[in-house]
Amino acid sequence: MKCPISYSKAEILEAVESKGATLQKMLNTVIKELCQCRAFDGTVKSFVRARGGNTEDAEDLIQESLSQLAISLMTKKYKGDSSIENYAFGICKFKWMNVMTKRGIDTVGITDDDKEKVGTDDIEGSFISEETKSSLWSVVSKVSGHCPQYLKLWAQGFSHREIGEQMDVTEKRARKNTSECRKRLRDLISANPQYKNMIQAFA
Repeated sequence: MKCPISYSKAEILEAVESKGATLQKMLNTVIKELCQCRAFDGTVKSFVRARGGNTEDAEDLIQESLSQLAISLMTKKYKGDSSIENYAFGICKFKWMNVMTKRGIDTVGITDDDKEKVGTDDIEGSFISEETKSSLWSVVSKVSGHCPQYLKLWAQGFSHREIGEQMDVTEKRARKNTSECRKRLRDLISANPQYKNMIQAFA
């Protein structure tokens, strides 16, 4: 899989070290380019459809995984052993296997031979520590309205149908509300640099 990413692995790692505006510019560019990459989109959707999911599942997974990618970059979990698109795909696969397990779908068939090689970067290790999660939850709690509840359910891997059941709304409304809450969280973090520092402090 090859995506037209403007930054090389070395440039991404350099931006991570630089932090500040340089890091933010790199993050914005990489996430945007991955969102627009047909190869990445198609690979994730094919992977999910072949393993019990549908197109909406795949689209949600891509959004969640790119959010995780941004956090992994900010916390220096990405070491440059694989391309950034393969690393992002590795996060997608890791997250989808967790969804499959939660849904009671057999994951035994997903072997190393079935996986695209992603270098030696530790995908599982890229997920944030409990201390960092605690710090992030403190930021999530500052998002207005019912967003903290929506965001916590979403982060715990609940489907939109399940979130709707928990929040007593329709699945369509749950999807819309969760998307809006995620946008509010991104806006909150962008407007408050100290929240970014709370994440970066654990690098």
